[in-house]
Amino acid sequence: MSDSVRHLCLILGDQLNLDSQLFDGFDPHADRLLMMEVSGESVTTASGFQRTVLFLSAMRHFAEELRGLSLPLIYQSLEQGTDSFSEGLKQVILALKPERLRVVLPGDYRVLQEIRDCCHEMNLEI
Repeated sequence: MSDSVRHLCLILGDQLNLDSQLFDGFDPHADRLLMMEVSGESVTTASGFQRTVLFLSAMRHFAEELRGLSLPLIYQSLEQGTDSFSEGLKQVILALKPERLRVVLPGDYRVLQEIRDCCHEMNLEI
């Protein structure tokens, strides 16, 4: 893997699909995938315990599928302590310094606005 990151490609928990547009033009040598388990999301969105467990299980299984394909994935689990979606994203942006963030349109406007605000604050093109 190269030290330079062209695209940081954010995979949201409701977008676990290898046919996603996010993978169009994906270059495993220049791009990185990012998935984050965010504890704050389970309380922000109306969600029961069983739904949350199922959601996290699906995310972890998809992450294993991506790793099995040898795709460059950064996966932040709940155990790593990411309480805020934007704080977790900022940490990765600061570490990798990507040229651009790529994301498929979220189903929740609140998440879209949080991504936009974070990218604006970090001076990162989306």
